[in-house]
Amino acid sequence: MSADDTNYQALVGGIVADALETRSVAPEDAFADLQVNSVLLLRIVAAIEDRLGTSIDIVDVLQAQTVGDLADLARSYALREEESRG
Repeated sequence: MSADDTNYQALVGGIVADALETRSVAPEDAFADLQVNSVLLLRIVAAIEDRLGTSIDIVDVLQAQTVGDLADLARSYALREEESRG
């Protein structure tokens, strides 16, 4: 895991923890175990998109099973956006 990976894990983990009103979550924490419903997940994604300045396809988001999966997804979208800008 690179420093960038760690940054995305921390960013997404912090957003998820804030949404759940808890101190922290781990990358391996499953959304089902955290009792994240679809409305809460949409709020989490909106917060990630706001922080990254890019949008994430909801179909991809719904396939994420864990906080780490969502962090990886957010990172891939951000990198793709950076590459498209030039």
